[in-house]
Amino acid sequence: MQQDDDRIMREKTTSSEPSMFAGSDTGLPDGQPQQAEPELDTAQGQDWKARYEETHEKYLRAIADLQNYRRRVSRDMADRQQYANEDLLTQLLPVADNCGQALAGICQTDDPECIIKGVEMILAQLHDFMQGHGVEQISPLGQQFDPNLHEAVEAVPTDQTEPNTIVGVLQPGYTLRERLLRPAKVRVAVAPKT
Repeated sequence: MQQDDDRIMREKTTSSEPSMFAGSDTGLPDGQPQQAEPELDTAQGQDWKARYEETHEKYLRAIADLQNYRRRVSRDMADRQQYANEDLLTQLLPVADNCGQALAGICQTDDPECIIKGVEMILAQLHDFMQGHGVEQISPLGQQFDPNLHEAVEAVPTDQTEPNTIVGVLQPGYTLRERLLRPAKVRVAVAPKT
């Protein structure tokens, strides 16, 4: 059986029709026949073409889905970034409302005690809001100067306190969950010149 197949193959390759490789170096030793490429029958070709078109269609849909996903994520990120502070600002609105009411109250009353009490209430409301969001005030009066938390604005020569001690706070500092938002502006004691 094997011999018959070899003979048929030799007859096909040594047929009287001119070969397109005639005269060219095929890389095969003389006397060895070239093997013919198998031909696909029409059913196999159509099956292959249908599978290719189906796979290509899936590929195009996957690319379109990926592009749509990227656009949606980009749009969502832009919206999130644009409206990131919405909740924070909504919680600040009552403080702004109370400031407006305090200004209106100043025009209607001559009692400075009432005005002071209103402003203190607004300030307390603002501090509660900030603490609720993890913001803490730095109150360094009497502490040692720390350049990581404080900004020295003035050096005060004195022998009543140790040098490098904070003797005055011009502007309080703030931290957000132990991360510095703004250093406290302070006056720092230095040894008097002798």
